[in-house]
Amino acid sequence: MADSVAKRARARSRRLVVAVDVVVLTVREGELDVLLIRRLARHRKGEWALPGGFVGVEESLDDAALRELHEETGLDLDPTHVEQFRAYGDPGRDDRKDRRVITVAYLAIQPFHTFPELSAGTDAETATWAAVDEIIDGRRPLAFDHAQIVKDAVERVGTQLEYTALATAFVPERFTEADLRTVYEAVWGLRDEPLDAPNFHRSLHTLKPPIIEPLLQRRAGVRGRPASLYSASRWVDEEGPLMRLERPLAKRPRVDEQLELPETQASRAAKYKRRPN
Repeated sequence: MADSVAKRARARSRRLVVAVDVVVLTVREGELDVLLIRRLARHRKGEWALPGGFVGVEESLDDAALRELHEETGLDLDPTHVEQFRAYGDPGRDDRKDRRVITVAYLAIQPFHTFPELSAGTDAETATWAAVDEIIDGRRPLAFDHAQIVKDAVERVGTQLEYTALATAFVPERFTEADLRTVYEAVWGLRDEPLDAPNFHRSLHTLKPPIIEPLLQRRAGVRGRPASLYSASRWVDEEGPLMRLERPLAKRPRVDEQLELPETQASRAAKYKRRPN
């Protein structure tokens, strides 16, 4: 009884605050990366974490997410490409004794080949891109519950890739089929077991409405013929990359909704197979 009373007293003494954390994903050199900062704030100083911080009293959640991202990394994103995807409110997620922190997590996509220079500031000592696999398998620990937030964001994107045109948000304005295919392989952990290129080509060019449009340009390669270049279709530009496709462009077998940590890229890749003809 005494313990219960003391526990309630401690709970009442903690003030409730709201924070935002931003998961920015991209594909670099064929692997899925996430934007991280090294904390400069006194609490958990020196630990890796997602960009984020507390919401001002007169500030909206969306404005707070964009502000914290800019202040801690120097990155400015189009607000239409930043999606609120989940709230995290476990009483023990933040171990500060004077407050209970509820965070609202945001998800954003940074196209590859267009990396702006990162510039850490305010509560961040440095900002960098890090491999998602390093977080999932525990090689790069994150502060608080940020590893779980990253895992949830990656699972969300993996599901959206199957049923929407979200892959077009990862690529630059002009891209090749290989660029688009690499997005699926990176997010789904298929780097060592790539998608079948001919099947992907047929599926991509028979989608209705189409998600890509050919350009009268080619990208010169190191070997072989220059690759054809494409842009996102007018339908994607008008409706947005999260509009649902008539059928999946590429298919992955069903997996458990919650992935267990730690999990390596190799073990994840074993869950996915090439799409059948």
